[in-house]
Amino acid sequence: MGMTLTTLWFLSFYLWKERKIKAELYVVGKPKQSLKSLSDNIKLLQIDNNTPLSALKSGVLVDLHSSLSSAEERIIADCTLAQIPIYHVDLLSERLNHRVSDFNLSHTSLKSMHPNVQYAQLKVALEKTLIIALLPIILPIALFISLAIFAQRDGPVLFRQTRVGQHNKVFTLFKFRTMADIKAEQKEAFATHTQHRVSTLGRFLRSSRLDELPQLWNVLKGEMSIIGPRPEQPNFAKQYSLEIPFYSFRHTLKPGITGWAQVTQGYTDSTETTKAKLAYDLYYLKYFSWRLDFEIYVKTIGVMLTGKGAK
Repeated sequence: MGMTLTTLWFLSFYLWKERKIKAELYVVGKPKQSLKSLSDNIKLLQIDNNTPLSALKSGVLVDLHSSLSSAEERIIADCTLAQIPIYHVDLLSERLNHRVSDFNLSHTSLKSMHPNVQYAQLKVALEKTLIIALLPIILPIALFISLAIFAQRDGPVLFRQTRVGQHNKVFTLFKFRTMADIKAEQKEAFATHTQHRVSTLGRFLRSSRLDELPQLWNVLKGEMSIIGPRPEQPNFAKQYSLEIPFYSFRHTLKPGITGWAQVTQGYTDSTETTKAKLAYDLYYLKYFSWRLDFEIYVKTIGVMLTGKGAK
């Protein structure tokens, strides 16, 4: 109890401190992109010739893609020698907004994003082991849901749909049926466009994410991962690859039952919202690690328990 109370005390103090204190960074030069998203989290000050080096101890912010004057380059050099942190606008924006900035995105920068192969292999083994270990819990839940859907006698328990997986390979995805009309469910459509055809039981399954439970079989088959970019329907994937630059890079990793875009953004129902979703998927690709996966696990459990959010 003492350890729990102490942990809660330090966590509360940390959150209070986070709200009260804003880091101060001095901006060097004139960044090409807007700094509005950064100014919400950090106090930004413009540097000038009279700013002493001692005032820059928290760090300086610079757009390394913009042209700098000789005086501004000298400031960067002085900061380097004084071991003052230098933050690139794009990278700081990514870490604060948890999404990749497409302002200076290029094929060269994306090709440098190579997921950790060792962790990817370990992740496959860990996920399969986790699923097998939890089968005594998963199977009774899946059986109960199957009986509940079967009792409605208006269609099959499961529905299958073709999706695009890793390296653009298509596979058959399994889900519990959530709509009364199985033909309507099998048609390619945005999730937000089919809400009115969802059954009462289906609404519960969708809000709790239990309709995704059969996809654990896809994970065991090696077609999916528990965490990764959500697999898209083939026609949509083809359309987006033509309309959205770098869209195909999201297929570098195995698709997931849940993912960073799902717990952060939610449903997409247009090309514009899919562009935003891609920024989160590329962030996951760039910072692919057990730490990020653990955060997604925690957020997903929160969504399942509260029914809030979108997959």
